[in-house]
Amino acid sequence: MMSGKAVQRALRGHLLIDKCLHSLLLSEMIKDNPEIVTVLDEAGELYSSLLIGETTLESAASSDILTNLETEIDRKKSELVRNSTTSQLWLNYQKMIEMVRMLIKADRTGSWLMHLQAVSDCLPVFAAAGHFNYLRSAHYYLQEMSNLEDKHPDVYRKFLDGFHVVRRSNQCWAGLSSDLVIEQTLMRSLKSTGGLTRGSGMTEDLRNLWTLSAPVTSEYNSAMQDFTDLTYATSPQHKDSSEARIKRDASDIEKIRLKLAACSPFTSDPTLRNIINGIVAGPDVNVHDFESVDNKII
Repeated sequence: MMSGKAVQRALRGHLLIDKCLHSLLLSEMIKDNPEIVTVLDEAGELYSSLLIGETTLESAASSDILTNLETEIDRKKSELVRNSTTSQLWLNYQKMIEMVRMLIKADRTGSWLMHLQAVSDCLPVFAAAGHFNYLRSAHYYLQEMSNLEDKHPDVYRKFLDGFHVVRRSNQCWAGLSSDLVIEQTLMRSLKSTGGLTRGSGMTEDLRNLWTLSAPVTSEYNSAMQDFTDLTYATSPQHKDSSEARIKRDASDIEKIRLKLAACSPFTSDPTLRNIINGIVAGPDVNVHDFESVDNKII
């Protein structure tokens, strides 16, 4: 999961663990202050009213209920960081998951400014992890994009309107980064049946023929759909919101929750330890303090 080869499966695993860690954190808060239950109930009612349309998204986002809850969570996190290096390590892990969420949200919604902020937040992680090529490239990219408004104002306005991502449909949450589209759409068409790598050959003439014929075959595809009165379309429901996926997520979350409840990272133990086997790290291990290390590197 940490190697990230199967990206979607790894991402799902990280997000499920993050949910369980938040649930565990709230449980610890309730132990310290039972009155938090009232705030959580109010937040639940706010969410329900949002789902049925009684509350608008803007009013819900600016609600004092969420502000108070966020304040209490931040207070608890600060307390854990002061008292336990293991807690600090796992809270830093949750910060990284939050960066991933922001990157995905920026692409899916086509938010250019959020995209730049997310890439900026990733720089310390690249530095601490030793991904110096990523660090250099992302740093240079941010420098260039920060001057985009002055150098190419027309492109900047397009990017603000969400045109830095590719959309294959007009659905919400459907923006895709250009490298993902190249890999999963263009390259897949090259490698699938009828593509260049399936017996046709890779000579210059064949590559030109295949490339120039792509718009023609697309027109034929549309014409055949009109002629047969059949249309290829995707479901408006996101696959992560399907009933089967929700049940599967709930089952897996319960397994993770039971495991984490038996070996919680949020304790008062000041040592840095492996929560599964209990091995305590030596004084020279500083993975919990990556932010101070990476800032020096940057």
